[in-house]
Amino acid sequence: MHWGRALYENIQRFIQFQLTINVSALVIAFMSILCGFHPPFTILQLLWINVIMDTLAAIALCSEPPRAGLMRLPPKRRDESIVTRQMTITIAGTALFFVAVMMAFSWKCVARPAGQGWFAGTGEWSEVFPDFTVRQGPSSYAFVLFQVWNEINCRSLVPEVSGLHGLERNPVFSACGSDNRICAGGHSLRLAVAVFQVERLGWSDWIILVAATASVIIYAEISRWVRMWLAPARS
Repeated sequence: MHWGRALYENIQRFIQFQLTINVSALVIAFMSILCGFHPPFTILQLLWINVIMDTLAAIALCSEPPRAGLMRLPPKRRDESIVTRQMTITIAGTALFFVAVMMAFSWKCVARPAGQGWFAGTGEWSEVFPDFTVRQGPSSYAFVLFQVWNEINCRSLVPEVSGLHGLERNPVFSACGSDNRICAGGHSLRLAVAVFQVERLGWSDWIILVAATASVIIYAEISRWVRMWLAPARS
């Protein structure tokens, strides 16, 4: 029974992870059209993101061992939704964070004329992304890296437990997470340069992207503490 409850929670973790990707991607695509510029990724890129994220993320999130106090929780009702209220809040909040950052990045790319600054690069316009230069096209990299970091956050299903808690005690998650980062970075790089006709980024660019996208962990921790602080006020 203990292991069965743990498996149920692991399935919830993956659903939380996957729904965050899908909700944020759909809203970004819709908002980009409303704002009058091309979305920062194509349908083919979205399919590729799902391919490289699903398999290893499922193994990583479903490898979580049973957590302490799990058997003290009340049994699930037969008609209870697998997506809880806390999961819905987490999905909506994190997706909103992704949308805000990606829309700001896309707006910055469109607003910056070709040939000016880091956002423009060489100034050569992309054939795949009509509104962006070949350097601005790899903005999909940022979305992929956001999701890779968000795997850690999705280990938590309630605000009382941090996604960072006990991370070192799950070698399967660490191994799959590392492989996922290598796979996501390497495969996205090769595919983007070859198929999407975008500019190859240098090491300094990748360091900036990795560090910037890790901000989703900071956001999740701040959000978790705010929800814990507001909980007594609501009760």
